[in-house]
Amino acid sequence: MTERSALALFETAKPHLEAALSKSPQGLTLEDVRRAITAGQAQLWMGDDSAGVTEVTKDCNVWLLGGQMKDVEPLLAEVEAKAKAAGLDTITIYEARKGWERVLAPFGYRRRSVLFKEL
Repeated sequence: MTERSALALFETAKPHLEAALSKSPQGLTLEDVRRAITAGQAQLWMGDDSAGVTEVTKDCNVWLLGGQMKDVEPLLAEVEAKAKAAGLDTITIYEARKGWERVLAPFGYRRRSVLFKEL
């Protein structure tokens, strides 16, 4: 994907990403997300009426997810298929709000606790 097409797709995704960021405890801005996507550090995913951002480390982390709930299942199914094809075996959603746990449980997602220390 060219930078121009990535930016055009980003513009379409902005309302969904802004909604997700407004509820995110990470303190990220829309500009942080745009920079990560255009630098290739994060991947933008579009559904019919949703958008998500992932980053690949040792697993595939769903960084942001926003839009209509009915559109989340097919969007995550696409992310899962690509992650599996890339040899990854885990999808994570760090700092997921409680509502996501209920919505995603039927699709096999479950909560784990994470301890961390900022340095």
